[in-house]
Formats: sequence, structure tokens, C-alpha cells
Amino acid sequence: MIKNLLNLAKENNIELEIRKEREKTTSIETYNDRVNEYEAHDITTYSIKAIYNGKTIKIETENINDSNKIINIIKEQSKIIDNNDKDSLATTKEKLQSVKKEVEYDYQQIKNDMLSFIYLKEKYNTLVAISAAFGSVENEIGIYNTLGTDIEDFNNYNYCMAEVVLDFNGVNKTNYRYFYDKKYNKEKFKNLVEELIKEAIDKEKSDSLETKKYNILLDSRCTSQLLNHFSSIYMAEEINKNKSILTNKFNEKVFSDIITIVEDPTNESYIGKRIFDDEGTKTCYKEIIKDGVFVTKLYDNKSALKDNVKSTGNSFGTRNMYIVPGILDKDALLNKLDNGIYINSIEGLHAGVNKTTGDISLQAEGYIIENGKKKQSLNMIILSTNIFELFNNVIEVGNDLEFISKQGSAPSLLINDITIAGNK
Repeated sequence: MIKNLLNLAKENNIELEIRKEREKTTSIETYNDRVNEYEAHDITTYSIKAIYNGKTIKIETENINDSNKIINIIKEQSKIIDNNDKDSLATTKEKLQSVKKEVEYDYQQIKNDMLSFIYLKEKYNTLVAISAAFGSVENEIGIYNTLGTDIEDFNNYNYCMAEVVLDFNGVNKTNYRYFYDKKYNKEKFKNLVEELIKEAIDKEKSDSLETKKYNILLDSRCTSQLLNHFSSIYMAEEINKNKSILTNKFNEKVFSDIITIVEDPTNESYIGKRIFDDEGTKTCYKEIIKDGVFVTKLYDNKSALKDNVKSTGNSFGTRNMYIVPGILDKDALLNKLDNGIYINSIEGLHAGVNKTTGDISLQAEGYIIENGKKKQSLNMIILSTNIFELFNNVIEVGNDLEFISKQGSAPSLLINDITIAGNK
């Protein structure tokens, strides 16, 4: 089908590119001691970009069987649309093709594992319900065009999700979390559920605190959320439009010298693995922040053309971006914190983060830490800082790098002198 469409496009003097994406998913959802849902999907979509008579036409479809119909649509749209924006097709001639690795899952066993979590109701008498979900994902991306580009990439990963409901004197409280992985990990899944229960129990006795500056330990999930939310600040297009807080800061020190941020899309150990971007440009390992210095702008084809440089393969933003981990685990970081605040949850990123100024004001939860140990659960507190202050005040980087999205992740950070606002 793809070859036929490309050949017909050439016959009609149309430059054509087809981006094929196939996603196979299998998911299981349980509630207490029963299976709520078991689903399997296999969906293929095609994004077509055509350049005809100096105009760019884009089509989204799930079927390219009728090549003549697609060519006619392109010709008709070219008569109607009015755009003269310059566009181009991928020019990759290198045969980029990753090895397709099949991952076998024992869905029956995984289902039994999820149903077995119900035993925790005997251990925690306030526990009312446990919802769990597991899903496996296989991705196939291909880009093919009339200029000879023929590249394919394959990736697979899975996710585990759990939500617990606890009853405290007739009032239900919930706690929820998920994680991604390359292989199914029963023990990690089980530990997640119990951790959620313990956190929910702790939150029932939580308190606020006095507004002032504290030394804090920012949990890896919180650090990851912030890193991902600010990922666009490294994009050349945002920098050139003065929409990035890093405009005019290239090759300058912007963060602590123990902060190095890299992007490694080709790393198969991480869930965001891609060997080329959405424009067909080969991806690569790159240091964005090196010892606190902003050393690499991220480009797609359009922004690279404006700056007369090569694309860095970032038309999709970032994939597998992370802060390079240190050597200390969570317990060692808590001991080093000694007395301070451990923040393990932040909310309100879209409303509470200003990417133009870098200001951060987020509802948070966590614990008061005394002598390296959790003492009192906290809620009704606000993390009030700025991305420059936050990343410049880092004194230790943890080793607990765990990807919470394909976009990027970060380990826990030990940070000095950050304002936490409370109501005491």
C-alpha cells in the first residue's frame, strides 16, 4: 500500500511523505477481587504530508488502500487552501531500523497478581477498595517518502497503576500512582499498593507548618514533573521568540554545577526510546545542561533552518531527557537532610508554574523530617520558588532515576533554602 501510494505520487509530480504509527495495547483492570476490564487494541494510523504546486497538504487517515482517492484529495485541497509556507520532507537516506523485540507477558499471572492485592484489606482495616491496572504497549513508527526515506522504529513498555480508597470514620480518602517499566515487576507493583495505603493513613494525621525557608528533599516524581513541564525552555524556537527563560543565556551557567541534564532518545533501557524524530531526523545522546551550563539548544527542521544549523532531532520535543543521577539513595538523602521537609507530591503545574518567568507556586504534600526520619505528615503547604533558585540550590542528586513519562525524568534532589508556605 505504501509503495503504491508513493509511486503514484511520483507519477503525479507530488512530493509525498507517509508517517505510519501502529500501537498494540493490552490492558487489564481489577477492582478488589474481580476483573473489571480486559481489552486488546491494534490501531494503525497514517499521517500524510504532500507538497504540490508549492502548497503543503496534510491528511490523517487509518486507511491508504485507495491510492487514487488520496491523490485526488491532495489535488483538490491544493486548489482550496492558501498557504505558501515552506515545508520539506525527511531527507534521511540512512537505513534506520531498530530491532523489533517481542516481549511476552503472562496476562493470566498478572491478573492473579493484581487480584491478590486484596489480602491487604486484612492487614489494613481502614482499606475499602483497591483498583489496579496493567497495560502493555508496542509502538511501531515508520516514515517513507518519495525522496527515498524508508525508516522504522519499534519500542515496547508497560505501565502499572493503583488506586486505594480508605475509610476514616465514614469519610473516604483516595491515593493514586502509576509507574512505567520495560519489564513487568510484580514486587514493585505490590510495594506501590502498600506504599499508597501507608501514605493515605499518614495523610489522615497531616498538618501544616510555618511559612519560611527550609532545606528540602524533593522526591524524584516531583522533580520529574517539573523537569518535564519546563522542557520547552531548551527549544530553539521558544528561545528565538523570547518565550524561554533561557533566552540570551546560551553557554552561561544557569543551574548548580552538580546539575547535568541530558537527552538520550536512543537508550533502549528507557521507555521513550526513538531512533529518529517525527521529521525523520536521526536522534542522538546530547548534553543540554553540562555542570550547570546551558550548552545545547534543541532544534527541529524549521528552527534549524532559521539558525543555519542542523536539526538535533527534537521535532517531538524531548524523549528520555533526565538529570544525571548521583550515588546516594533515598534513605541516605534523608539522613543528609537531617532536619527539613520531604516533599513527595505536587499539584497544579498548569496554573502554578509560569514558564515565562520560571516562578513556581504549587500545592504540596510531604513530611517533616527530624534526625533523618519522617516525623509528621504535611498537607496544605505551598512550594514557592523559581526554577533558577530551585536548581541552583541543589546540593545533592539522588540515584533514584525512574521514568514517569516518555518525555523525561529526574532523581530526587536535596535542596537548601526553599520557601515553603503554610498556614501556621
